[in-house]
This record gives sequence, C-alpha cells and structure tokens, in this order.
Amino acid sequence: MPNEEYLEDVHVSFVIPCLNEEKTIEDCLNSIINLGIENYELIVVDNGSEDMSIQKAKKKGAKVLSEPNIRVGEVRNKGACQASGHLLAFIDADCLVKKEWVSALNNARLSNDTLVFGGGTNLPDNPTWVEKNWLLESEKGNTLPADLIGCSIVIKKSTFHKIGGFNANLTSGEDSELSDRLKQLGYTIKITKDLNVIHLGNSKTLSDFFKRQFWHGQSYKNLPIKKKIKDPIYILCLIFFISLISSTLTIWFSYTATLCTLSLGLIVTPTILTIKRYTRSKLYPKSLKDLMKSYVLDLTYLSARSKSIIL
Repeated sequence: MPNEEYLEDVHVSFVIPCLNEEKTIEDCLNSIINLGIENYELIVVDNGSEDMSIQKAKKKGAKVLSEPNIRVGEVRNKGACQASGHLLAFIDADCLVKKEWVSALNNARLSNDTLVFGGGTNLPDNPTWVEKNWLLESEKGNTLPADLIGCSIVIKKSTFHKIGGFNANLTSGEDSELSDRLKQLGYTIKITKDLNVIHLGNSKTLSDFFKRQFWHGQSYKNLPIKKKIKDPIYILCLIFFISLISSTLTIWFSYTATLCTLSLGLIVTPTILTIKRYTRSKLYPKSLKDLMKSYVLDLTYLSARSKSIIL
C-alpha cells in the first residue's frame, strides 16, 4: 500500500549520479522504493562506471542514462532534462533516503515556486573515527548545512530549468554555487532534517579524507577573487599555507619567527576550525582523545584544501 500521506498527483523524479557505486546503488534505490510513494521515477545518470552499477540500477527499475566523462553538475543536468516529474529530487548513489522524505516532498510540492529545499547527512551504522569526529553528530542528529548539498536537494522542475540548472563547468562545489545563485535571484532555501540522507560514502580513513578535501578544494579555482576573499575557509587556507611557507623562509634567520609562523599554521588555524565545528554542532568533546582526533581532521582539511589552491 502506498503511504497515505503522499499526495497522489505529485510526480517526483529522483536524479541520481553514479560512478562505480555497485556496493551502494541497490540500497539507495531500495530506500526510495520503500518510501511507498506513487508516481515517481528513478533516473540514474552513469558517469562511466566500470563495475556492475548499471546492471544493478536497471534491475531495480531505474532509467539509466550513460553520460561518461562529464562533470558532476552536467551529470545532474542531464538527468533533469530527462525527468518528467513536477519535482526534482537530487540524491547520490551512496546515500539512503529516510521515511521523513514523504512529508518533505509533500511540503515541497505545496510550496510556492520561490522555495527550494535541502537536507543534511546522517552517519551510517558503525561509523569510523574519521566519520564520527568530522560530522560530530549528536543523539538528535547532525548540524544542518548552511547551503544546499548535492546529495539532498528538492526543487520544482520549472524552477530548476528557469535558473539554468547546475553550473556544468565546475569540477566540484556545484551545489554551493547553485545555492549562491538561487539566493542572488531572490529564491529562499529551506534546509530541513526531514530531507536528511544517510551517507554511506563518507571518507572512512584519513588518507581518503585528504583526497576528498583536495578534490573539493578544486572548486576554488573557478571562483572570482572577490568571492574567494569573502570565504572564511579560503582565507584560513591561505593563512595556513602562508604560515608554513614563511616558517621555511625564516628558519635560517630567526628561531622565534619560525616558531610563531609554525604555531599559526599548525596550531591556531586548525584550532579555529575545530572550535567552529563543535560550536555549530552544540557538542562538547567527550574526551581529550576525541578533541585531538577532531583537531587532526581539521589540520588534514587545511592541508588538503591549501594544496588544491596552489596546484
């Protein structure tokens, strides 16, 4: 029986980018199917998978589009162009939707055209220390993001096409750019926990975390300088990088200067991020060990983002 809360005349197109996600794609699609809603479609846009992702998606009744070697924003745009639903629901192939999505989709359907909805991410079962100390999820769930994230966006199709969709030229950060553009055009973004997804594809190890943050940092290269200098994370990354370079240059001249610049780079800037994340999550470290783990992640974050800025 379909969920009675769902309005039968709502037609939702779930647009799901996919690249070698055979481990999670079936669980992702099952989580949507198990919502028990009517009049929906599954559109999986494959970006060149070399595993069993396509076969598994088709097995679940998804419409599969093959779009290899294009950027993620364009992948999502391709799916949206083939969608027949009144609503577009963007999620990722390594995410699971939750039962609260039913009421959230209703709210999105009944809203006016100036509202765009998004959610956050929740930890999977048995998370690693990297996941736990990065997301800092409390018993009530995680802290909601300030802007839209690509794995949880619900928008009316007419609105999406009116604004031109995602920026297809960005290698990453297309979701943040979409948020900024929507706000500039007068749209309102509503982030709600009802649209949270369980993210199975978080970085599990420190090396994977570094690689992912380096990749995300590539989006800075496409931003105009005026926008960069307004981004506090970008400024922290610059301070971090400059302090490390300065310490190398001053090591032959002044022990004190070297110590000060190293302290700024290795202690002050990561600590600012750690404090900010704990403050946003409204949590306190359970132990000194947990605090140090969070600090190590922020140090790794700055190192990866700084590397992506200069390379």
